[in-house]
Amino acid sequence: MNKRHSKVLIILALGLFLGITSSIGDILPFGSAFFIVGGFLNTASVWCLSAFAVGTNFKSRRYAIIVPISFLVLSILGYYIFGYFWGDRSEVPVITLVATSLSWMFIALFVGALCGLSGMIAKHSRDIKKRMIAVTVPMVIIITESIISLIQLLPYLSTNSSNFIPFLILSILILVALSIPFFVYRNKRISLYNMILGLILSIVGALVLMGISTI
Repeated sequence: MNKRHSKVLIILALGLFLGITSSIGDILPFGSAFFIVGGFLNTASVWCLSAFAVGTNFKSRRYAIIVPISFLVLSILGYYIFGYFWGDRSEVPVITLVATSLSWMFIALFVGALCGLSGMIAKHSRDIKKRMIAVTVPMVIIITESIISLIQLLPYLSTNSSNFIPFLILSILILVALSIPFFVYRNKRISLYNMILGLILSIVGALVLMGISTI
């Protein structure tokens, strides 16, 4: 087995592990730290960050698309299969589980391809404009989702101390997203410009989505 195939197998195993871990979180006491963390493992932010990170491992466009998609699909399968046999999904009709998992797999096709390809371009492309666009993609998705969730969570911080756990996780996700350019570029000035660009677009995106939701 060559090095690339070994890398692919490890990545796919991690995808399966991600889904199982999230499913285990569902059966833990409601509101506990591990329950909340488990819930975050299947968010758009974690999906995008994972697919982006997987994509950086490949120079091949085909691998940068197929492997992240497979990573997410295995995560979905691990989540529902574990939940059905050992978790809290045993009472849900099989047809419902199949339909739900297929709908998430359809989303995984888009997210895995977009963020995986972005990871490959960000890491291996020589075109700085393409790299900046590629780095901005996961940043905007992660920060936009996190900002909206933080705003929704703020009124409840004073009512329940356990709400500080998701608040902390969301804050960390934003910091991770903002730091992506600094891991991609050697030039700190370009990293700063890309970070500012991603932050501005994310704030605009969050405002637009919140505005649409109130219509």
